[in-house]
Amino acid sequence: MARTKKDNNANINNLSNDSINQFEEIYKKVEASKQLTKKKQQIESELSNINLKINFANNNGDFLIAAQQRESQTRLEKELLTLEEFRKQSPTIATDDELKAFESNIAKEKQHIAEQIKTLGDDIEYELHSLDSKYQKYIELKNELNRRIARSQYVTNELKKIGDLSNLFNRVHKDYTIHFDSIRSSSHFMYLLKNNFDQIEKAEAIDYITGRKDW
Repeated sequence: MARTKKDNNANINNLSNDSINQFEEIYKKVEASKQLTKKKQQIESELSNINLKINFANNNGDFLIAAQQRESQTRLEKELLTLEEFRKQSPTIATDDELKAFESNIAKEKQHIAEQIKTLGDDIEYELHSLDSKYQKYIELKNELNRRIARSQYVTNELKKIGDLSNLFNRVHKDYTIHFDSIRSSSHFMYLLKNNFDQIEKAEAIDYITGRKDW
């Protein structure tokens, strides 16, 4: 089946940056939430230690120490409740709704970009396959050259030593052109293409690494 080229209007300048812009605010809020989680874990660890001290004091009849530890326990429990209330109400902490809205928005952008990538990928494959006919002619000419090289070698050998029984004409396909600098193999073209693509990819990565483009 013949391949057909698809219309491709992919343009990086037309991409929506809503999720990129929203992320900065989301990032600040998530990092703030992580600090709250860290504080919560510290308080819970202290409460766990206090609980051990209370049990130990009660078991040893040190009821005053147990009572003092319970006061610390009550204070920390209040801090824990205050912390959780702050997490629910503070505008500096990302809510579930904000995170879900971001996820929904970025999912749409990813899908849109993925579709453009596929279209461009199909277009690249089409362009590469458009070289098939040229390469077909290239190989045909190379084989025609090899046919003549085989005959030339046969006659040259005969001129060197008339009637030499070891001088045989090769009637089987053989690639003599590997000795010609001007003749390139499919591996050469493949390497050239891969090298060009790798250089493009590397240059794009360097733009981000060096800060010429914002990640």
